[in-house]
Amino acid sequence: MKVTFEVRRGDRDKFNNAFAAAMLNEGYVTPKDILVRIYMDETKRLEDTYNHGQPFPQRQKQAPRGRPIRRTE
Repeated sequence: MKVTFEVRRGDRDKFNNAFAAAMLNEGYVTPKDILVRIYMDETKRLEDTYNHGQPFPQRQKQAPRGRPIRRTE
């Protein structure tokens, strides 16, 4: 499944810079590899914190979509 989301350019740049170190030191091959890891680690943390370590029941609705990022100048 493809997941698309928006981030601020500066945050994306910081991630790209950090990814270079993760690739060299932790063996990540693509940015997707680290993003999936972050996604799954946070899902597990939420399950542990709010559902006794168990998966949450399947939702009938998709998660709400975020609003577009507004420029702050």
